[in-house]
Amino acid sequence: MLRESAQMTECHAGTMETAGTVEPRQIGSAVDYQGLLELFRLRANELNVSRDVLDEVSGLGARYVSKLLGPRPVRRVGMATLGPLLGALGVRLMLVEDADAMRRFGSRNGFGKRNETVVRGGTVTIEFSRRYMQKIGRRGGLATQAKRRLGVTAPQRENLAVGVKRPSVHRHE
Repeated sequence: MLRESAQMTECHAGTMETAGTVEPRQIGSAVDYQGLLELFRLRANELNVSRDVLDEVSGLGARYVSKLLGPRPVRRVGMATLGPLLGALGVRLMLVEDADAMRRFGSRNGFGKRNETVVRGGTVTIEFSRRYMQKIGRRGGLATQAKRRLGVTAPQRENLAVGVKRPSVHRHE
């Protein structure tokens, strides 16, 4: 059952054909998270398969889809689950401009030209030189060798490394 507050519309027209091309069938639209969950539930019920089958097809854990789509969801659809869930339901998301929202909030949000002088473009990459990598590699190797010479076992080395910058190792003679 569709909720009115989610402002969803349902379209059961099948595939629409225009000018010789077949467009995918529109199942519905949502303007908030609850509406998106309702659409996921609608599609799952439309496929007439159990949630366990959707778990298996999506690759998510046992009963995970039930936790996502249940009447009182225990888990939320997030970055890790959105893709597998869409694939299992056989749907994809499409971002469409909402003309009503642009009219209502466009002037209030100050949608105007973006100040390009303060925008960071591209991605940030950090490159380490070969010389630097060799230097820090030697430091790590020398420290490990020193600990081995002092008779510190591997488990002890692991315990020393946890939460300590420079562990002090005393040689017992």
